[in-house]
Formats: sequence, C-alpha cells, structure tokens
Amino acid sequence: MSKKTQPMPLSIACLLQIAGSFAVRMKSLLWLVFIVTSFPFHALAGVDDCKSALVLSTYARTEDRFHDARMATHVSESEYSDIRRKAGGSAVIYGVPVGANYSDFNQRANARENSSGSSLTNTEAINVMWTGIDQTSQTAYADCLATLAATLPGIHLSVKSASATDVVILAHYVPVGSNPSSLHVKWSAFEYSKTAFPDEIPAGQTLILLKRPSKSLQLVVNASAIGSSDGVEINPLPLVVLPTPVPPPPVDIPESRFRVHADTPPPPCDSAGSPLPARVPTHLRGLYNLALLDTASASASSIIPGYPARHQIRFLNDGWFNNCRSWIPQTMPAWAQVDLGDNYLISLIIFGSEYQQFYRDRRPTNFAIDLSKSGSPGSWTTVYQSGPGEIVSDMREFPISPNIARFVRVTITDSQGGAPRIDELQVYGKPVPSAAK
Repeated sequence: MSKKTQPMPLSIACLLQIAGSFAVRMKSLLWLVFIVTSFPFHALAGVDDCKSALVLSTYARTEDRFHDARMATHVSESEYSDIRRKAGGSAVIYGVPVGANYSDFNQRANARENSSGSSLTNTEAINVMWTGIDQTSQTAYADCLATLAATLPGIHLSVKSASATDVVILAHYVPVGSNPSSLHVKWSAFEYSKTAFPDEIPAGQTLILLKRPSKSLQLVVNASAIGSSDGVEINPLPLVVLPTPVPPPPVDIPESRFRVHADTPPPPCDSAGSPLPARVPTHLRGLYNLALLDTASASASSIIPGYPARHQIRFLNDGWFNNCRSWIPQTMPAWAQVDLGDNYLISLIIFGSEYQQFYRDRRPTNFAIDLSKSGSPGSWTTVYQSGPGEIVSDMREFPISPNIARFVRVTITDSQGGAPRIDELQVYGKPVPSAAK
C-alpha cells in the first residue's frame, strides 16, 4: 500500500516572495490613498473656477461635437444670460437656439438630449469643451487660468487645451513665504509612464503634453514639501451625437421685411442703469415673429407720462428687449395690441414684464389674450385667460391652437408692483395657406 502524499509546507523564502509581489501591487494604490487623505486637495480647481469662462469660449464653435445638444444641458442660467447679453437673441449655444428665455432654452436642450437616448456627465462635457480652446489665442478661459495661476498659492493643475488625441496640462506653482522656488513632486496616473511627468515644478507655469487616456482617470500631483496636492480628471472623448435635423427657417417671407436683423446695431437706450437692449428673435422653431414685420403696428390704451425715451407704445414691437424698450400704461385696466397688417396663422404668443430681471416689478397678474381678424367690437376671441395666482415676470410662452387673425391684444386688469410693463409683444406664426383663405 502506497503512502498518501502530504502537501509540502511553504518555505519562508516562498512566503517572502508572495508578500513582496503583493506589496509591489499595492504600493501605487496606497500612495494615492496617502496623498488624498494626508494633504489639502483642491479637486479640479481649474475646472470649477473657470467653467463659465470655458462655456463662453466654446459655445459657438462650429465643429460637430459643439452642436451636440447634450452639451447645452450643462449651461447654467448665469452662463446663458451672459451669452445672451453679449450675442443677442439670435445666439446658438452648443447647437440650441437661445429661445425666449432660459427656461425655453433648457427645455429644448433637454428634449434633444432625451431624443438622443444618452447624456453626458458634467466632467465629460468639460472634456469636450477643452477641445475647443486654441492655446495660441486669448480667450475668456485663458484669462481665467492666468488669474488662477497668479493668485492661488501652492500647486494646482488645470487643462490648458486639448484635442481628440492629446491633452495639455498646466501645472502652476505659486510659492508663499518660505516655500522653495522649485518643488519636488510625485504623480499618480496609472495609465502613463513616469517619464511623462517632470520631477521638479518651478515657480510659475509648466506645460505637460499627454495622450488622451483610454478610460477616465484622475491625474494627481503631490508636493509633500509644502503639504499641497491637486488633481484633474481626464476622459476619453465621448462619441458625438449630432443634433436632430431642424426644419429650415421659413422662406416665404423675406428677411428684408423684418424691422431688425442679425446685424442691426442696438438702439439708443435711456437705461437708468438697467440692462441694455437685447435683440428679439425674428424666427422661433420654424415660425415667424409676425409682430416684427414692416406692416405690423402697435397701439395701446394709454402710456405712462414723463418718460419720452422709455416705455413708449412703439416699443411693444420694436425688436428690442429690456426695460428701456418696454411699454407701461398710465391707467388700469389696460390693453396693448399689435396689428399685423394682414391675416396670418398664429400659433404662439410670447410676452413678459422684464426680459432680463432687474427691477422685478410691474408684473401682470390678471390678463387675457384675444385675437381678431378685423379688430372691430364683437370680433374678438379669447385664446388665453390667466388663472388665480398667475404672475408674468420674464418672457412667457403662450402656445395656442393655430388661429387665423390679424390683431393680437393683451388686456391686463391687475398687476404686482405698479402699473404693468410689457417688454415686447411677440406673435409667432406663418402666412395663411392658400386653401384656408
């Protein structure tokens, strides 16, 4: 009978070999944990601090990746307002027209994103925005990074620019007090070779060119001599989702018939410190702003006295937003009206008290919208009646079933914060089809 073979005990040398292999594998991970838990960590400093400047520098780029509506969903209301103030009502932000207001813009951006069946994280969107930065040009983003580099003490990482294949990292070091003029640093970025990074970072700015990673990673730099570290997240570029085809603008009314155009300079404005005029769109989602046609004229029940350069009846449809180009009545109840000059098929009315919220007063609270083909008594049809507690502040859309009409009237019987103000009465529609005439 043969003896049963017994397992050989592991030798001390074998145990040491296994332990050593495990230690090597764990070294990098433990070092990163030590960095994150032991030193002040300013995560994504150059991203969060300069994100608005990054949007401002890239929203109008013409490449396909900047017409991806998923990018537009990461535009904040303050960023939207800044772009609209500078570029006007005809601006397009990452492929999405600015629309009547931020709510309108955001709704359409989200609708397009939903139709694409995918979304971008904020970090992914920022990684795309970096590809729109030309590092040889002076942009709002470049100015922001320069300000950070000059003012933030310690060591910090930002992305200066990027392409589909490369990323330019900006390491900036600002010594304070007895800090050395040059820092010995250690890097953590598992996908890259150690030779990709400098061991020393001098005071000022250091540029590091890296290949885009194959997967999302956190690039971390640590300067133990001053107890400072920072990191930035880099991602592969997401696949581009092209926008859903949008119907071309209507062409049966020539552009020359509108009283404002993309190149029309802003008019004089008695602003009294309020926002300057912003251009009203001539088209919206395939519809004409009929109130801006050369045949359209405005009328009203009364006009507030004492403001010859503000709040005039003609400003109801002059093509410019904001307080100095608005209308305010003298007495209540009040009405404002636009005669389009001919019958049109109307689908949407937009008006508000104040396009860019500044005074936050004079808000209509009880009102009705009526249409008429002739403007004569008894010919009016109410297409919208406000409800209890309803308040109109910024631009508000009132979609209606298509109606053939020439006259559009808003009647206001109550308001909040003084006599009501209408900051542009917009009427959207199309010419009446021949078969309906």
